Formats: sequence, structure tokens, C-alpha cells
Amino acid sequence: MEKGFVLYQSPELILPEHIGITKEVLLERAKFNWERWGKQGSEFLRGAELYRADNNFRLTAFLLHQSAESVLKAIIQAVIGYRVQMHNVSRLLRLTLLFTDELKEVFELNTTEGAQLYQLLQNAYSQSRYNSSFDPDGDSV
Repeated sequence: MEKGFVLYQSPELILPEHIGITKEVLLERAKFNWERWGKQGSEFLRGAELYRADNNFRLTAFLLHQSAESVLKAIIQAVIGYRVQMHNVSRLLRLTLLFTDELKEVFELNTTEGAQLYQLLQNAYSQSRYNSSFDPDGDSV
């Protein structure tokens, strides 16, 4: 052990040798995670565009949420390697803000309209699945 103190160690317990992770392996994992989740986000966005063209705004909103969720997860996994298991876009965004503030500009959270549209996006997952009266308008999506 190079640093720290052993507080307790059972004589029967033999810990495996620590194997360091190279920069190349970390970059490969980051690339894999970005391509996996980022591509999924792009595909959800493409689906949202198709549903919007078909005036199905409920599914458009749902897929926009899925797209944002996937891209935010891609950023988190690519940067810190942590696989997030949640659908809450606000929490995901807060996590990504640890790495970059530029995403605030994407969502235009500093404007009233941007904040309202962001709220629609945040609620789109549950509203489109569980609220049969959820019917966003075409201008919002």
C-alpha cells in the first residue's frame, strides 16, 4: 500500500492486485459510451421529427424527452464512466453541468419561453405515457 492505513484485514482475505486503467482504455470506453447513447439520442430525435411531420405531437414530445435523456446520459458516461439509471432530465442536466455550462444555453433556461419548453420536455416522459389527456401543441414541440 502506497498511501493510507489498513484499518482491518483478515488473514484469510487476499485482495487482488490493483490493475491501473490506461488513458487509452478510458478514451475507448468514453468513445463507446458516446457512440452508443449519443447515437440513440440522434435516432430518437429523428423519430421525433417524423412524428412531428405526422402531427403526432404526443409521441413527438415523448421522443424529444428520450433524445435529451440519451444525450445527457451519453455525456455523463463518456466523461465519468457512470451509467445513470433515471429518466429525470433535470437531474441529468444538473449532473452534466459539473462538466460544462454550455448545455444551459441549449435549453435557453434563462428565458421564460425556454423554461416553459424545458418544463414540457421534463414532463413529456410521464405525461405522454400515463396522462391520456396530454396533448401538446405543434408550436411547443
